[in-house]
Formats: sequence, structure tokens, C-alpha cells
Amino acid sequence: MKSEAQTPQPNDLQPEKDEHKDSYNNIETPATDAENSNIIDITALENQMRNLSIGFNLKWLDVNVLPRKVVFEIQHDVQQKILKPLEDVVNTMQTVGLLSMEAQTIFKKMFAMFDGTETEYKFIECLKSADLYVVPREFVISNELRPGVIHNEQGMDNDPITGILMPIKFQLRKYLESPLVFDTILDNLTPSQDGYIRSLVDGTIWQQRRAKIDCNIVIPLNFFFDDFTTKDTVSPHASRTSILGIYYYIPCLPGYILAKLANILVAGYMLSEDRKEYENEDLFSNLVHTLIDLEVNGLTISYNGTDVTVHFMLGFITGDNLGVAGILDLVESARANFYCRMCKRNREQREKDATEYEQTFRTIDGYENDLLLNDVSNTGVHKNSVFNQIPSYHVVLNVYFDLMHDLWEGVCMYGLSHCLNYFIKVKKMFSLNELNCRKNVFVFGSTNSSNIPNDIKDTNIIKSKIKMTASEIKTLITFFPLIIGMLIPEDDPVWSYFCNLLKLCHILMLREIHPKLLDTLKSLVETHHTQYQQLFNDTLKPKHHNIIHYASFILRSGTPRHQWAMRGEGKHRDAKQYSRVNNNNTNLCKSLSIKAGYKFAQNVYNSSFVTPQIDLSNSKILDYPSDITFNSFVAEKIRLLNNSVHFIDSFIKQGSTFSHGTIFYVTYCNIINIFELDCILKDKSNNLILVCSSIMCRRFDEHLQSYEVYKTQVPKLISNIGCYETHTINIHSVNDKLYFRFCNFNVTDKVIESLFVN
Repeated sequence: MKSEAQTPQPNDLQPEKDEHKDSYNNIETPATDAENSNIIDITALENQMRNLSIGFNLKWLDVNVLPRKVVFEIQHDVQQKILKPLEDVVNTMQTVGLLSMEAQTIFKKMFAMFDGTETEYKFIECLKSADLYVVPREFVISNELRPGVIHNEQGMDNDPITGILMPIKFQLRKYLESPLVFDTILDNLTPSQDGYIRSLVDGTIWQQRRAKIDCNIVIPLNFFFDDFTTKDTVSPHASRTSILGIYYYIPCLPGYILAKLANILVAGYMLSEDRKEYENEDLFSNLVHTLIDLEVNGLTISYNGTDVTVHFMLGFITGDNLGVAGILDLVESARANFYCRMCKRNREQREKDATEYEQTFRTIDGYENDLLLNDVSNTGVHKNSVFNQIPSYHVVLNVYFDLMHDLWEGVCMYGLSHCLNYFIKVKKMFSLNELNCRKNVFVFGSTNSSNIPNDIKDTNIIKSKIKMTASEIKTLITFFPLIIGMLIPEDDPVWSYFCNLLKLCHILMLREIHPKLLDTLKSLVETHHTQYQQLFNDTLKPKHHNIIHYASFILRSGTPRHQWAMRGEGKHRDAKQYSRVNNNNTNLCKSLSIKAGYKFAQNVYNSSFVTPQIDLSNSKILDYPSDITFNSFVAEKIRLLNNSVHFIDSFIKQGSTFSHGTIFYVTYCNIINIFELDCILKDKSNNLILVCSSIMCRRFDEHLQSYEVYKTQVPKLISNIGCYETHTINIHSVNDKLYFRFCNFNVTDKVIESLFVN
């Protein structure tokens, strides 16, 4: 009698098995060695492992505080202490018959991922073959003969003075060919259609220059020049630790993209001390020739599978006042008779001017006459700038002022110092200790937590010189009315001056400005300068004079915030941090340029220049929120969408994180609506629906320059948040009232109807 296992029953009959599949449990069975070799593409595997090794090295070479030598030591340790032992195990397994020859070959290819990149030289060659790296060019500024030892004998040795120029054409090609970059540029390359002034392309100077070039695609480039100190300034090598950093960016890109330092590219480095000894023509002629070639001949890039020729024009030379004047061969001293780069008002006139005199504007013809006169004290022009060799560019057309230095580190610093001295020392409305205590207990909020200033010292007030960074003075000025405003009488003239200063700051910090607002700006500047002289019995400083020109600057060159030096100076951080762990005291500029080349390769490799406007990569799906009560309309909408939507914890829009409790405002056609985010829904197409509570305006408090607001309990559904400009903010509680610190240049009592789900 046969056993039950040997007698198949009718229900136990199974379909015929597939050749390589167990049909009982649907598990793949091992294929033969010959089939393995066909399934796995050895060449593709090699390329994949090579890309992984490139990504591994670039990740650690991108770290500012890690010397390049250490990265290759880490790679060597991974190879010898992890991959090599595994390779020995695989070889043993093959020897005893546990692994086939073909499988061993595959493993060897994997373990050899670092072959050909053992040294930095080999790794650079690997990057070159992958079109990720071009060696920075070291050019000779001057050849110097210095005493030295040659072949064990004393003699005169050639000691060239050099600078570093990055491969700008290569950088621009790879940058524009990166995902989303060129599309974003094209979307923002034409002037705004709604009449608002935003970037350089909305300015009259660019439009006039662009009209003279007969090319389909012309992209502006702004170059930023600034000196920074890399190491200990009292060391024996202190003179060689100050570096001139040269960066560039495309100014028509949206602000949230330019805020990312990866989109500010390194153009070169040179020692600051060389600038003092050599002429700008010696220092920048190579850069100028590159810019001429980019303008005249353009650059060919691959876009959507076709070759496209793109031309580039120098927009503006940017930086602080001293730096821009020096780069353009204009007088650098702020006490010079004709210091201003835009007009020819003399020093005595500038110290009193509250308005702009257009008839004194510098012109190209006037510049040529100044060169012939050759008298810097009466012209403000040292010599013809090397940048005037660029066909479409001229120094006179470089209408640029820096908001960071002129406003926050200039006008605001002067004004706040006088105000504090008046409130504390003269009128004794409050003490310095009370001011610091109020500042320390004030809740600045998450969007301002990193820029809270330190306590103000009495010596700072006596000397009328407050020591703060631009970000810290910006934070203090912005929230000063909510910190101390309730202690000051409403009819105080100095407080009236301060409120006028706040309005001035508000307009200048806007990312989009309507031309009609420029008349208001001119009026605010005139009032501010007049009050400053009358109330404080003080003359106007050069930075006060610069502010007079800002209305014309905006009309001709675009909004100042879009081109300010804040992010350019932030770019110094990479070089500063790396120089502290780098021991190259002979040619620090070369070390910095190599590091910059690696960081650029890392950004190209990871396509990290432009991210989607709404980023859901870090979002997590949540359960239905039980702690939120929806009204019938919202609940019904969610019920109808329930099968096709998920609740998520957060998303990122233009660099700002939105999550439960985030307060933000939406602006459209000069209308502002404020909301608090309750929860976020995402459908199958990754479209977002935000459940928000409206925050309504009760009134505008003129004394505190703030809106008094209140929260409603009526949720609303916002469906198209990506189509509107949004900003995350904080609401502040003062004396049991809620305030939104914002000047009243926008309408708050109207609703943006197109925001909501019907």
C-alpha cells in the first residue's frame, strides 16, 4: 500500500512548474552560471560601481572641515579593511566550490570599485573622464626675482606671483545642463508682464543693453568681489591669509534659488595683498577675456537632446562699496571729494543732500572727459577700467548699491545708535538693562531664532556704535517696536523718525516693487535724511547718500535684495572653514580652488542646483488627524477625497518648511492673507491641499508699525499653493494681543478668492 505522500489526490495536482520558478511559493530558483552571466551586465556593473566610488569620494571631499588627504585615507581604509577581506572570503568560497567562477568575477568587479582612484591624481583623471572636473587655471600676475638657494648655491630665483581662475566656461555648461536649471532661467529671462520690478532683467539698463545684441538667448552674469580672512590674522603668515574671492551667479533666477549657495559659483581666488601692489589690468585681464568670449562667441550646451548656443553678458560688478570702487578703478576713500559712483555731488553737498540730483549723474561722455582730465580728486576716477573692454559693458552703467552694507550696517546702525542714546541717556524712558531684558524674553520665533543679537553694552551707546552683524541688526530693528515701543509716547519725534526708518527698510527689502512705490520711497528717504540732521545734529554719511539713489537704482537695475551681498559673503564660509584645516601656506588660493572644483562636481553629480518648487522627498504619511475638528464643508470635501488622498506631516516650498502650526502669508496683487496650517493632504498626483485657519487683521497699529491680528476657528482648504508667493512668518504676543510686524504697504482686508477650494 502506497503512502499518502506517494498518492496524489485530485486537489493536490499542481500546474507544471516554470523552468526557473517554484510555483508553490512563487520564489525564484537559482539560475545556472551561464544564465547569470547573461542576466548581469558586467560592463553596466562596472560603471555602476565606478559611479558609486565617485559619489563616495565627492561626498567627503565636499565636507569643508575635512582635508583632501584624509578623504583618500578613508577610501584606502575601506578598500583594505572592508573590501579586501570580503574579496578573500569570496576567493576561498570559489576555491572550495561554494561559488562559481562567474560569480567570483562579478564580486571582484564590485570589490574593485576604488581601482583607478587610489590617489588624488587618479581620482581627478577619473572625474575628467566623467566630465565632472576641469583643473583650475593658475595664471601669472608678475614674475619676481627673489634671493634663494638654487642647486645648493645662493642666487636669484624666479618667484611668480599667481592667481587662480576657475574653468568658467566648463562650469556654465555643466550648470545649465543640470536638471531644471536652464528651464528656470528661460522662465525668468524676460521682463515681468505685471509691471513689477523684480530682478536685473526688469531694469532699464539691462533692457537697453540687451536690445543691442542680436542673439536669441542672452543670460546676465553678476560678479561678486570681496576680501575675506581665512586664518589667524596675527600669525607669521598673516599677510597671505587675506583672500580676494570672486564669485558669480545668474541674477534673473528666483530668490529662493539664489539663496542656495550652490547656485553661487566660484570664479577665482587671489591674494588680497597682490591687489595693493598690482594693477587691476594685471589681475583681471584673463577674466575679462573670458567674459568677452562668452558675450561674443557664446557657449554651446545640450538642451533636450539638441545643441543650443547661449550668450552671456556681464550684468553688474557687485560687492561692498570699497570693493566695487577698487575693482572699477574709482576712488575708494569715503571721504574723497567725488566718492559717489553714480553722481558727481561733492563731499560738502553729499553731507546735506536729502534728495537726488539727476543732472549730476555720471555719463559715458563725462567719464571719458574725466580720464582726459586725469585728476582723481576732481573726478573720482583713477584710470580706465579693464572691464570697459567688454563690448556691452561700461563702468558708468554699473548702477549697483549693496543693501546689506548701506542699509543694515549703515543707515540703520547710525539711526539706532542715536535713538538708543536719546531714549536711554537723554529722555531716560527706559534703562539699558530693561532693554536687554525685554529683548531676551521676547519670542522672536523660529524664522528669526538664528539671528538674535547679543546684549547691547553701555559703551556702544556712548560711542554711538553698536556692534552687530547685518542679520542681527536687521532682526533687532524689525522687532524693536514690539520689544520697547509701548514704553515710548506716541508723539515722540525720535520715535516718529524710527517708524519712518522702518517703512524705508520695509520697501527696500521687498523682492518685488511696483514703480508707483518708488515715489513713496523717495519721500521716505527725504524725510529720514531731514529728520536725521535736525534731531541728532549730525551730518549725513556716505551710506546715507547711497540710499538717496536707491529709487533710481531699483528702476534701472532691479530690486536691491535680489542682488545684495549677504549670500555672497555667506559663500566665504566654505573657503574659511577649509583653510583652517589646510596647511598650505605657500599657495592657499590653489588649495581653495581645488576644493571648490570638487564641491562643484558634487553638485553636478547630485543635480542639487535647482530643486522642485514644492519638495515632498522628506514627507511622511500620517494617520487621520484626530485632534483637529473640521467644519461640515471641509469634512465633506475630505470625505469625497478620502480614497485618493493621504495626510502628510510636512513639505518644503522654495526652501521653507511647512508643517502643522506653520504660520504663513500669501501675497497676490498687493493683497496679503495670513493662515495657520492645520494639516496637509496629498493626492495621487502629488497635488497638495492645505487645511488652514485664517488669521484676520483687526487694525494697523501705527505706533508699533504692526498689524493687530486674531485667529479664527474656521478651517479653509487651499488647493493651489504652488501658484502663489508665500512666506513663513511668526505672530508675536505682546500684552495679550497678537501682532504681525509688517508695515502697511499691502491690503489685508481683502481675500484672495482663487486660493480656496470651492
